[in-house]
Amino acid sequence: MPTPARLTAWLLLPLTLTGCAKKAADTPTPAPTVQLRDAGGALGRVLTDGAGRTLYYDSRDVSGTGTVCATGCPTAWPALDVSADGLSLGTGLDTADFRFLTTGSTRLLTYRGWPLYRRANEAANVTTADGQDGHYAVQPGATITIANAAFLDRSTNPGTLLPAAPYLTDGRGRTLYLFTLDARAPATQATNCLGQCLTEWPIYLGGSPVVPAAVRAADFSALTRPEGQQMVYKGQPLYYWYGEANTRGFVGCHNVNEFGGIWLVARPF
Repeated sequence: MPTPARLTAWLLLPLTLTGCAKKAADTPTPAPTVQLRDAGGALGRVLTDGAGRTLYYDSRDVSGTGTVCATGCPTAWPALDVSADGLSLGTGLDTADFRFLTTGSTRLLTYRGWPLYRRANEAANVTTADGQDGHYAVQPGATITIANAAFLDRSTNPGTLLPAAPYLTDGRGRTLYLFTLDARAPATQATNCLGQCLTEWPIYLGGSPVVPAAVRAADFSALTRPEGQQMVYKGQPLYYWYGEANTRGFVGCHNVNEFGGIWLVARPF
């Protein structure tokens, strides 16, 4: 039978041996490749790359294909260069909002369907190119974005192609419409479109406005309806058209006369 001293030494032996093992090195947290910065003013928070340089979307990229860059675009507006393995997001960003898109030999990172670009030679921690060449700073959780594309005027059949022009979309590039009856009868806006009208023209429940600096947040308000708070722009409620089936970059029903009024694409300027 071991003596008390020997028993104590025997019980302490595993602890002593364990204490000699080296502690595994902590895995360093990678620096974010996309992060948030407060740009101040009308913009508020914007997305930046890991070096703090502002990220922009091209309003012509509303379809989300990343194929609209004209001659000189890759030089003036280089795409954000991030590999799938290298993507690390800063605090407050959701991986579900980001996707990779391959177009030709270029691999683009997108945010809510919008390919991301930088302004060549723009310094870190500034946002000087917002609105230039149809590019706008990317705002996290934007409720309104500005698109720029040609689309059909449906007042005639099969329609007349209009020149490319800016128009309003939600944060994922889905077209927003106005109803002229709402302008003629503002006191009854909550009931101007009901029943089948509401089925074909669902209301836009946009929430608190997070909008580009090119439009004024003060121009947006909300209309209380049984379905929720409908976003209103310059006194007119905003709608989707059901036929677009939540497809971004599609304008299928501009200048159509239905349900006692004309439906028009919402214009920002």
